[in-house]
Amino acid sequence: MLFQLWQDFKWQCGKLLAPFLRHNIDIIRTQGKYLMTDDTAAKLKQISARYIDRLLRKPKQALKVRGSSGTKPVHLLHRAIPILTWHKYAKKPQGYFQIDLVQHDGGNPSGEFCYTLTMTDVKTGWTVHFALMNKAACRVEKGLDMALKTLPMGIKGIHSDTGSEFINRPIDKWCQRHSVEFSRGRPTHKNDNCYVEQKNYATVRKIVDCFRCTGETGVAALQAVYNAYDPLLNLYFPCMKQVSCERIGAKKKRRYDEAKTPLLRLLACSFENKLEELRVKHNALTIGSTRRYLLMRTNYY
Repeated sequence: MLFQLWQDFKWQCGKLLAPFLRHNIDIIRTQGKYLMTDDTAAKLKQISARYIDRLLRKPKQALKVRGSSGTKPVHLLHRAIPILTWHKYAKKPQGYFQIDLVQHDGGNPSGEFCYTLTMTDVKTGWTVHFALMNKAACRVEKGLDMALKTLPMGIKGIHSDTGSEFINRPIDKWCQRHSVEFSRGRPTHKNDNCYVEQKNYATVRKIVDCFRCTGETGVAALQAVYNAYDPLLNLYFPCMKQVSCERIGAKKKRRYDEAKTPLLRLLACSFENKLEELRVKHNALTIGSTRRYLLMRTNYY
């Protein structure tokens, strides 16, 4: 049962899966697929993160995947767009997003294929995905327009890598038109965009893998999955943020805060805009959304 739950709910690590099961197992077990005894449910509520990782060690090794990157550097506008390192951008309030593209080329980067625009709020971890036909500036701009309409906290700033899909005149003008701060990381320093880079695998590759997607059919399939998955990701799945990092000899000791959902982090910021709407949406997204999410993943594969 643990393996099935781990597989169906995005292959989370033990530190995230343990609080997720503790808070949601009563809702999940009402679904026919997850019928279990009271004793099993009680054990799943009490299971520790370390024991989960120990039980799932071999399945995790068998599911490792590799993707490819198509980021190409561009030398225009570099001086006009300010550079911010990761520790400076981490201090931003809610509404400041790191953005990145994930390509779905199936291991063959020739021809045209779909991309996923991933946007992560550095303060709360709120993450959204938008499927794009290609990485032309007009497609990226369209994805940003959709994000501006749907994100509850709006967009105050975006931070990207040095790829030509972001560092161009149309995106720069879009930011000026909507009063959005535009910054970038340093070339070859992926850690400057770390909050969204970690999502490339955790929230994209885990869900849609490395298959090749092309044309309007590919965009529709990807977006259908994200439309069902993003609400679960932001309202139900917990995440952790690093609070300190201490070097001890050749090793680093990292400490993380308590695992919380992006929704709880957003509410903790005394966020008022659309607050009641978020609460209503959270209460409505019970097992019905879980069922739609699983159905979308099944149809996609």
